Amino acid sequence: MNILMLCTGIGLALLGAGIWRYKATHLLSNVDSSQVDPSRKGDLARYAGLYCMGIGGIFLGLAFVIERFTTEKELLFIIGGTVVVIMIATAIYLSGLGRFMKK
Repeated sequence: MNILMLCTGIGLALLGAGIWRYKATHLLSNVDSSQVDPSRKGDLARYAGLYCMGIGGIFLGLAFVIERFTTEKELLFIIGGTVVVIMIATAIYLSGLGRFMKK
């Protein structure tokens, strides 16, 4: 399981870096390209890229934490806490997208 988390974390971090570096906002399925303010496209790419890299970092950290803990109760607590953290981060990300849309 930790190898899966490690690969997921690396993949998300690389995706986030690519979105930020190349301003690839067309890869964002939750953003309508016609509604994005053209002057803020770079900021949107930075925002989404940092979000993906942050979630990738959470998965990388989770891979190392899973390796350290062995009992089922500890693993359930760690994974459950991670789900809550990712849900909160996603809610913050989605609520912040309005800053980059046309008004």
